[in-house]
Amino acid sequence: GYGTSICNILVSITFIISLIPITISGVGIKEPAFVFLFYTLGIPIDISTTVILIALIIQYIIGAISYMIISFNE
Repeated sequence: GYGTSICNILVSITFIISLIPITISGVGIKEPAFVFLFYTLGIPIDISTTVILIALIIQYIIGAISYMIISFNE
């Protein structure tokens, strides 16, 4: 298996790729990069796609909750 250090490096590379100013918040850029990078490690495409989509949903949920908390406290 692969250590967490390799996975952390690949996630960091994916984050850097998402900073390319092509789309809003890098949506549509980081997902294929994540899937491709993890596919090169032998992780199936369906698993890596599921992981990145769940991470994206969690990111948006946390952002929405944070926005609601800030908005209601003003």
